[in-house]
Amino acid sequence: IMEPSTDAEQFACTHGGPGEIEASKKAVFVETCNATMGKVHKALLFRAPRQEIIAAEMIAVEEMISNSDGIQSMVDESLMRLYFGLAVSDLLKAKVEDSRVNARVGLYIAMYVQKGNFDFIDDVNFRTALGQVETDSGLAKFLNVQTKCGCLEQALPSLKGG
Repeated sequence: IMEPSTDAEQFACTHGGPGEIEASKKAVFVETCNATMGKVHKALLFRAPRQEIIAAEMIAVEEMISNSDGIQSMVDESLMRLYFGLAVSDLLKAKVEDSRVNARVGLYIAMYVQKGNFDFIDDVNFRTALGQVETDSGLAKFLNVQTKCGCLEQALPSLKGG
C-alpha cells in the first residue's frame, strides 16, 4: 500500500490540463500572469479584504487579456484546465495560498471563455465557486471536480464519493 506522499512529483500528471506542447504555448500567459499577480498581491500585501484582492486580480487579468492579442489568443478551455492543474499541483505540495490563487485565475478564465467578457462579478455560479475555493476543504473539492485525474483523491481519500 502506497502512503500518500507530499511529493507531488510521483504523479506525473497534468491533472487534466493541456499536455506539455500545449502548456509551452501557454507559457507566455502563465509567466505574464504570475508577474501580474505578484504585483497585485505585493501592492495589497494579502492583508486587504478578500473581496478587494479578488477585484484587483480580476482587473489585472482583464487588462492583461485586453492589452495583448497574443495573450488573448491563448485564452481558452485548455488554459483554464492548465490553471486548475497548477492549482492541484500546488495543493498536493501543500502550497494552499498558491493553489487558491491559481484556482481563482482558472475561474476568471472559465467565466471569460463562457461569457466573452469580464461582466461576471455578480454571476451566481461564479460567486458560489469563488466562495468554495476560499475554504481549504472547498478548494480541494472544487479542484477534484474540475480535474478528472483522481490525483487529489489519491492524496486525500476523504474526497472520494463527494
